[in-house]
Amino acid sequence: MDREFQAYKRRVEAKRASLPAPPPGAASEKPKDADDLAVFPLEHARLRVMPIYLGILWGSAIIYGWLVQQNVSLAGPLVFQFFIGYSSTAVMQVSQVMLVDLFPGRGASITANNNLCRCLIGICADAIPLMVLEWRGGIVWRAKRAERNRKEEDRRKEKRERKERAKREKEKAGGKTVGAAGEEEDSDAGQQHAFPEPVRRIVTPHD
Repeated sequence: MDREFQAYKRRVEAKRASLPAPPPGAASEKPKDADDLAVFPLEHARLRVMPIYLGILWGSAIIYGWLVQQNVSLAGPLVFQFFIGYSSTAVMQVSQVMLVDLFPGRGASITANNNLCRCLIGICADAIPLMVLEWRGGIVWRAKRAERNRKEEDRRKEKRERKERAKREKEKAGGKTVGAAGEEEDSDAGQQHAFPEPVRRIVTPHD
């Protein structure tokens, strides 16, 4: 944030230096100092990075919810949890620093009020609407989720049964092939025993 503030400050100083000088005889106005927060566009300098952090926060939250719904690997939601935490902390720090700049010398009071307002807004914006939504539609949503989980389990069970059936058929076909090969070997051996080759006697002179 300090780098962005200094960059915007240099831009403001360059813009004021490029203004034309007042004509001779006109009432000369004291040049404005960029360090004077009373005349410095503080909101532009501090809030210029806020849209970037908000975009990262909203995009990461949407992708995180989609990944959790799709039941993907745990690594995906963990990665986007990091971006959600980083962007939410950055948004809070930007607003905190701007409030401290608007009320110099009251940093402790501003920090306490900011935290109090943030917690109250969180309760009013999140806890109460969520409680009402859960009260009115919790039973219906839970029933739909149970039905969706049951269908998903049936699909998985059917897929496992198809795999096991294909495995048994493959093993059965392999057993038939082995049996046929064994029968051929037995038939060849039987033919050899049924028709033995004649034994030739060698006649020597002593006989």
